[in-house]
Amino acid sequence: MQGGGMSGWTDEELQAAVDAYLWMREQEHAGARFVKKDVYRDLAERYGRTIGAWDYRMQNISSVLEDIGEPIISGLMPAKNVGPTASGKLIRMIRDRDAGQEGRAYKYGEKRTWELALDALQALGGAATLREVTQHALERSPDLKARNVGADLSLLSVNSPARTSYHGNHKPRRTDGGASYDRLFKVGQGRNAVYEPYLPEVHGVWEIYPDPSAGNQRGLSVRQVADPASIGVSKAEDEADSAGTFEPESIIDARDRVYSSIVRRRGQSEFRKALLAAYGGRCAVTGSDVIEILEAAHVHPYRGAATNVTANGLLLRADIHTLFDLYLISIDPPTRTVCISPKLARTMCAELRGVTLRNPGGSQHIVSHSALEWHRAQCHW
Repeated sequence: MQGGGMSGWTDEELQAAVDAYLWMREQEHAGARFVKKDVYRDLAERYGRTIGAWDYRMQNISSVLEDIGEPIISGLMPAKNVGPTASGKLIRMIRDRDAGQEGRAYKYGEKRTWELALDALQALGGAATLREVTQHALERSPDLKARNVGADLSLLSVNSPARTSYHGNHKPRRTDGGASYDRLFKVGQGRNAVYEPYLPEVHGVWEIYPDPSAGNQRGLSVRQVADPASIGVSKAEDEADSAGTFEPESIIDARDRVYSSIVRRRGQSEFRKALLAAYGGRCAVTGSDVIEILEAAHVHPYRGAATNVTANGLLLRADIHTLFDLYLISIDPPTRTVCISPKLARTMCAELRGVTLRNPGGSQHIVSHSALEWHRAQCHW
């Protein structure tokens, strides 16, 4: 069969197609010249199929590579009619060849440019700006083009609108599917933007989706489809559902757990006492003075004693604390006023929008501007 279907193609022919495709991709990545038609002509002479048949087979391989988040060869646009059986066979061949090609040379060594960018980020502690990553990557690979680093960081960042411009991100997908390029998350904008490892439980689940208004060639955009709070709450609910059925004899233990939960929720004892004193026993948002329901909220999540300071805390009423931790409300750093998620726009919480944050007694207790910026950046609305 000479056309687009794969029936009639032997494993040997498919393997030859995969080997030829990956060889051409390596040549393109290294900047070496090659002619596709010459490659197809060689395959046609060896296996007896037409040049057109081999060209179409390469387009099938492009489709499979795109599905698994791998780069494709320029000009070999994906042909979508690859059935699940054939697709699975091609994926196995690609993976098997990759496994046997560890240590192969790329243009700048044994790693792709995006892997060099990841290595630089890791060496810098796991979070760094574009300038810092570029500088570190160039120190290790002086021949690397600086502009490649920025492109690779956009390619890898799940929330970067520019990522849809790069091979491997040309097809709709979610970021919880294990794609090779879903590695980073971009916090902030401009020169001060920081790139950090992508964690669904921290950054939520994102997707590349069809968007006619995107204004780019592919008609694709990125958006968040599950926020980290909903993921965490869902996991906790599943754990709670599996905790067991009601047993009367466990009531005392359960009551003790409730008391312990209240203490934990209020915050570490000394931290809460410090915030109660700093804010005069009133919620920093509502002004509520019911001490029993006021809690010590960390702006940046608790990471030990260094984050257990009043400049990283707010005294909040219990329900406000919950909304704050779920990133449904935040504080605008420049104006220090309350922002609310669109999810709350038609609720009683809408009245919180624009409320000015109360100041504590003493400038040393004023909540950190950078901490507020961090929290606001986690709210993807």
